[in-house]
Amino acid sequence: MTDSDVVRLQQRLQQYQKPFDLVDTPYKRTTFFRKQFGLVEPKCVFLGNRYDQRLDPATGFMRQIIKRDTFQYVPILQLIQLLFSDASIFRETVQSHISVDGLMYDFCDGSVFKGSPLFAEDK
Repeated sequence: MTDSDVVRLQQRLQQYQKPFDLVDTPYKRTTFFRKQFGLVEPKCVFLGNRYDQRLDPATGFMRQIIKRDTFQYVPILQLIQLLFSDASIFRETVQSHISVDGLMYDFCDGSVFKGSPLFAEDK
């Protein structure tokens, strides 16, 4: 390794010293993934309130507090649309995966796939 190679390597290491500076906060990460990959964000659904018991440090007694119950989900139809908008993923889902050499490579080569009426039209 020559001196110029060492200098170039050191420059490259300096350049990538902090690779996550562009995504070091939740806001920056969400913005990055939304722009780069079309992020499908989770939805929050309010389910209701419940009462919990907590120790009040000032009095030393238990007291009731109201807690919100929520449920998080990712909209499945939007997620499927996003996945199929990627040409490589779409191509993998429509091409045949059945092995021609008798070896088992994935689920499509197994007996459950071959014997299931659910997958009969995929053969």
